[in-house]
Amino acid sequence: MELKNERNASIKMVPCLLILCMAWMVGGDPSYDSEVLPYELSSDDGFPQEGCLTSAGSGDLSMDCTLPSGKASVTINKAATALTLSYEMKSGPLVCDELQQTKPVIQNYTNTRDRANVRMKFFTIKYVILSNESLACPLALLGTDQTETLTLNALKGQLRPSHLEGIRGVKQLYIMNIDSNITSVPYEAMAHFESLERATLTGGAFVLKQEDTILPKLKVLELSRGKLNAIPKRAFKNTPELQMLLLFSNEIEYVDVDAFEGLTQLRNLSLNSNRISVLPARALGAAPRLRRADLYDNSIRELGEGVFWGLDELAMVVLFNNRVQLTLYNRTFANLPSLTELKLEGNSIETLPGDLLSNSTSLKKLYLQRNQLASLPRLLFSGLRLRELDLSSNNLTFLWEEQLRDQDQLESLQLQKNALEHLPSVLFEDTANLKVLDLKHNNISSLRGGVFNKLSQLEQLYLDWNRISELKNVFDGLVKLEVLSLSHNNITISKHQNTLAVKDLEKHTVYQGAGPEPYVERFSPFSGLPRLRTLRLAHNAVALLCDDWRQKFHLQVLDLSHNNITSVSDTDSYFQNSVKVDLSHNDIHTFDPHLYYDMQTLPTLILSKNPFRCSCSLYPFLNKYKSPHKNFTLPILDLDGAKCASPSPLKDVKLTDLQLDSLTCQFPCPSECDSCLKRPNKLQVELTCNKIPRNLTDLPNYFVSYSLKLTNVSTSDRLTLDLPRTVRFVDLSNLNLTAPPVATSVTVDLRNNSLSSIPVRLIENNCSLYLGNNPIECVCENQIDLMTLMKHNKSILDFRTIKCTDNRLIKDIDLVYLCYNRDLAVTIVLLLVSISLMLAICLIIYKNWILIRIELDKLRIWPYKHTKNTENSSDIFLSYAHQDELFVLSRVIPELEKPPGSLRLCVASRDWRLGDTITEQIQRSIRNSSVVLALLSRSYLDSAWCRMEFRLAHTQGKVLVLMMEDFDEKHKELTPDMKAYITSRTYIKESHPLLFEKIREAFAKRQSKEKDGKLKPTGIDTQLDVNGMIFNNALTAPPA
Repeated sequence: MELKNERNASIKMVPCLLILCMAWMVGGDPSYDSEVLPYELSSDDGFPQEGCLTSAGSGDLSMDCTLPSGKASVTINKAATALTLSYEMKSGPLVCDELQQTKPVIQNYTNTRDRANVRMKFFTIKYVILSNESLACPLALLGTDQTETLTLNALKGQLRPSHLEGIRGVKQLYIMNIDSNITSVPYEAMAHFESLERATLTGGAFVLKQEDTILPKLKVLELSRGKLNAIPKRAFKNTPELQMLLLFSNEIEYVDVDAFEGLTQLRNLSLNSNRISVLPARALGAAPRLRRADLYDNSIRELGEGVFWGLDELAMVVLFNNRVQLTLYNRTFANLPSLTELKLEGNSIETLPGDLLSNSTSLKKLYLQRNQLASLPRLLFSGLRLRELDLSSNNLTFLWEEQLRDQDQLESLQLQKNALEHLPSVLFEDTANLKVLDLKHNNISSLRGGVFNKLSQLEQLYLDWNRISELKNVFDGLVKLEVLSLSHNNITISKHQNTLAVKDLEKHTVYQGAGPEPYVERFSPFSGLPRLRTLRLAHNAVALLCDDWRQKFHLQVLDLSHNNITSVSDTDSYFQNSVKVDLSHNDIHTFDPHLYYDMQTLPTLILSKNPFRCSCSLYPFLNKYKSPHKNFTLPILDLDGAKCASPSPLKDVKLTDLQLDSLTCQFPCPSECDSCLKRPNKLQVELTCNKIPRNLTDLPNYFVSYSLKLTNVSTSDRLTLDLPRTVRFVDLSNLNLTAPPVATSVTVDLRNNSLSSIPVRLIENNCSLYLGNNPIECVCENQIDLMTLMKHNKSILDFRTIKCTDNRLIKDIDLVYLCYNRDLAVTIVLLLVSISLMLAICLIIYKNWILIRIELDKLRIWPYKHTKNTENSSDIFLSYAHQDELFVLSRVIPELEKPPGSLRLCVASRDWRLGDTITEQIQRSIRNSSVVLALLSRSYLDSAWCRMEFRLAHTQGKVLVLMMEDFDEKHKELTPDMKAYITSRTYIKESHPLLFEKIREAFAKRQSKEKDGKLKPTGIDTQLDVNGMIFNNALTAPPA
């Protein structure tokens, strides 16, 4: 037992000795970046089963150790300013002696072995069970007791002063994730640090009480994210220098009136995210230097007059998202000379007292959005000099004329999402410095002229989602306005409404030519806004683009989407800057953009989701857009989603995919025609008629050409085309014509007809033709016509695609060999017939080869060649039972010995010598024969000598079986050799019609194989002993 304990102790010392040796080996080598301390096989969680696994990289040294008390991780940076010790959740208490094995490696890595006055900045301990050991021992690994910040995370147990013995210099203490069983703040332990300035404790279920332990230098105290539910009287009297008290995210329901007594230096108080319903009137008065109070996310029902009294330095109150309706009483926020920001949004406030803010003259930002205010006191803001006022998302239906009196410093006013129906004409009389005014989502139907004329500094005005229709003189005086948003209203801008017509005779001469009516420019209600950058008029009834918009050089965004604009002309699209004009979702049918020459900045026009009429009216634009050679520049066009709405064949075709030839429009038709289409890309009119019109010569001649398509032509008579010169194209496709028409000097489309021959006469009459999809026969009889076609191939406009009836391209046909190909085809057919006959003969020979071979042998045309084996005295030894002797003598011997091709047979009754033993005779006969023919019958099976002959011949591989009767391989009389032969070899039956021919063939094949060496000799040389037993002579040792 003693020896065993001594051995275990020696084993435990090995890791420590190896650590010391490794630390000595690496020394101060700066190239050292990783190291493995002695450890056994690693477990699934990455920790070794024993010892420490060490790695260094990214400026940190990490050690994962399996100690007797549990698994721990140590991390330290190269500069030795941050050390973290983390235990696993299920580990035991901290044991300092166990950590000493890591000391050499840590000191070597940080070069602190010989350094004095090492001072840590950050020291963290996680998941440690508190015991009698001090938490200072990890610092001793670096030879120090100093750290500025100490973090204790998820410790188990109550923190006592003894746990912090040996740790000095701490200014910031963080105790995180305190167990919910801990109910007292560890002031005694915290008092161990004389220089402590900040203490943060999260978690726990603290019960505050008056403490005697003084923390004289503590300035910040945080008790958050726990279950603290009450603040009793003089709860913080032991922290007289406290400047910031953070008690957020607890369950505080009760605050004593003297809770903050003694906090004369307090600047910031955070009570947010608790359950406070009542805040005593004088509770905050004990902190006269308070500057900020966070009270949001509580359940405060009311704030009385004296809650904030005496707080002359209070600058900010944050109270929003209250869980119940908040009631404010008279003068709640009055007489606060330093108050600059007040946030009261989202508190369901219904009314405000008129003197709520009385004499708080420093207030600059007031936020009252997301409440339930239906009206405001007339003089609520009297005496104030607000800069930001947010009254959005309330229920205001009106504002008093004097509501904003004396607010000459107001810069931002938010009134969106209310129910305002009109604005008093003098509402903004005193707000000359207002820069942002938001009136979105109200019920304003009209604006009085001049209502904004005092807002000379206004930069942004939002009037979206109202019911405004008239804008007469509304925007006068807004000389600095940059953003004007009027989307989702009832504003009509047309030639007759909300525009001003200006006649200009000089421009009339330039743009329209001389005439009685002068050129008219139309100006919108926004013409007096010289600095306008953004104008939004989406979802209104705008029907035209006004001239003043194109003259605003600062304009960057013009949103006219979802309006009633039907067309955009060259003049409409002429902007002189890089403005982005959104014209999507309008009623635009036609579009003809302005062409720019040498312009460095171009406007962007968004044209998606418009019902474009893809006809002749769109041709000017599309022709410019697709022109490959341009000496001009179009505006930047956003055509994503721009599609044709009509005509039906082009519906939903993207403008970018539209072909110029597809643009058409109607043209007046002769009476014989069903439709007449003008195609501007070809300067052509297309007539679709059921017969040739009589008055074709009367058609206007200002088009380059006309084309004629006939839809109903009689195929019995040859068609004669007597047409004027203006008709350049005649479409006779798809008419099932069998004979070509008569015509001169015209292009004729004869595709998809029934022409079997080449229309040579039309070619000779200088006509251009389309001939595709006709059953043209490329045969020897048409050789001359095909030569004419190829000679005049330039007159055949689809020559390269015309095919013959056999699907060959005419252009690829060699006419010289056209007839030769026919003859070649006949020759090939005859050759194929001959080959087929030869293959048939070969197949017949193959299937009847045995019979044919036998007959050839009988006729001595191709006899079997029997190789005489000089080593054997006979070819075949006949092995049979004496009951089958008659069959042998009458049939077998005569057939096999008759010439030609007679075989040498060894027959027992004829060839055996008298006086020799039977076994010797059997052995000699089999040895001196090439083949043993066994006549297998039931008598054969009953004969012991026959079975012996079969077995001996089978072992020498000489057996051929002639089956005299039918046997199943499972027959009980069959010997194993016979069964093996029958199941694995072929045999012949006595009833076979070619019995002896098959025997001769088998013998000849065996002789041939023996000659070629294919029958390999086996390692068997069998003989019969005197007792009739077979033995292998090859395995018998020769006599001495």
